[in-house]
Amino acid sequence: MVCSDVGKINAALATYCLLCTGDLDFVVVAGLSGAIQPFLKLGDVIVAESASFYDIDIPRNGEIKCVYDTSLDLFKKTMNIYKRNTDFCSIVYEKNNKMINSNIYSGVILTGDKVVTSIIDIPPKLISTGLCVDMESAAIYQTCEYLNTRCISIRVISDVIGMTSPLQILRYKQTLCDLLGNVLELFIEKY
Repeated sequence: MVCSDVGKINAALATYCLLCTGDLDFVVVAGLSGAIQPFLKLGDVIVAESASFYDIDIPRNGEIKCVYDTSLDLFKKTMNIYKRNTDFCSIVYEKNNKMINSNIYSGVILTGDKVVTSIIDIPPKLISTGLCVDMESAAIYQTCEYLNTRCISIRVISDVIGMTSPLQILRYKQTLCDLLGNVLELFIEKY
């Protein structure tokens, strides 16, 4: 397990160092993300079909690759794990016994180098394709592709961009981290 600091460069460097230490079958990227789509809610789980940079200008000739796909076998097996084992999807928020019920979604995770607080921070053409934003996934996918290693990103929604207050994020942070732990534990146990 490697824990990088926040951001694309930190994540890419940590991944590169990890992959240079030995022969790994695949890399699992895990963390909290902000939802772009309004149907997502706190605690929903996103399994990446692909990861894409949203803050890199793509030249007209398309020389810079900005979208990285999850290998199909890894993606299918991961989705099957979560569809067959839904008991991790509910977690009780301890302070007031409020229940967080998670849904599982798959789609595109958009990666950039800043905290997104408004939907206007994301290029309009990407808003319809992405489910959530983070600051690491696409950089880790890019590093894994460079070193011929499969990769998958699993994220728990911590906020809905433009709709969640910073106080709500702080209030639920530990509960969401516990949920992420449940999600990863299930993945490790069943994979």
